[in-house]
Amino acid sequence: MKDLSPAEAAQRALSALAAKGLPPTAPNFLSQFREITGTAALPLSSDDAKDRTEQVLSMMGTLLDAVTHASTGLQNDLAAFSRETHDMISKVAQHTDPEAANELFHALSASASWLLHELSTTRRELSDTQSQLAKVRDELAQARDLALADALTGLPNRRGLDFALTHEMARTRRNKLPLSVAILGLDHFKVINDQHGHAVGDVVLRHVAALIKQKLRTSDIFARYGGDEFAVILPETQYGGGEIMVSRLLDALKRTPAIWEEQLFTVSASAGVTQWFPGESAQAMLDRADQALDCAKRAGHGRVVCAAIPEIAK
Repeated sequence: MKDLSPAEAAQRALSALAAKGLPPTAPNFLSQFREITGTAALPLSSDDAKDRTEQVLSMMGTLLDAVTHASTGLQNDLAAFSRETHDMISKVAQHTDPEAANELFHALSASASWLLHELSTTRRELSDTQSQLAKVRDELAQARDLALADALTGLPNRRGLDFALTHEMARTRRNKLPLSVAILGLDHFKVINDQHGHAVGDVVLRHVAALIKQKLRTSDIFARYGGDEFAVILPETQYGGGEIMVSRLLDALKRTPAIWEEQLFTVSASAGVTQWFPGESAQAMLDRADQALDCAKRAGHGRVVCAAIPEIAK
């Protein structure tokens, strides 16, 4: 069994699930696939979203291999039938004997019947595989959403931020455009939690997430950085322009209080802004913005500090 290709193993796994009457969910498919290939089972109950995403991605790959395998088989059958048909037609053209021509006709008819049967089977297999693939795509979307989204605010979480930042850094490098980031920290958020409880704190966090997201451009990315801190990715923006944009966001927060049970809660935040330079890691840029945020809080809260781009070693 271990000599099976991934595509063959995937098809056998799907057939085995159908025979057992089991739904082709991600855990069922992965368990059956590992049983067929003889690989060690992994703990499917793990709460690690990254592991679940990688498992579903692996299943996506095997099912895509299965679709490719089925499509290739269909093309090979058609090509073989075409060659055989041309050979038989040439032979018929060379024979004047009616019986010989009749035998060749029956041979061609039998070949056509076999091919039609094979095509019908292949189409069914391909359709079934595509149906299973669509279900696994749904599993993948759910796993990815779970892995990259913050449950409280609905914003990208830290992993989602890292994913988006990697993409924007690559685009910035490719198009030679500026890229800035900002980290926002709520002022005196611990006081809100201590005096009013975590339920009010959650309301404030959701309020900040919704308000800031509404004020940003469609190209900007707003994420929860952790705790009471948020991060903003500002594509095609130099840090001077980023400082202006973030200052406007902080002003909007001050003017728009959060509401809980008819009580108003004024929200204040500080921020650190910086710009990325090619060759720098994402973490180095975020650390610099975080340090600028610390400076803003030490300077009295409710303000923005812009960190200069460091000298690039030549």
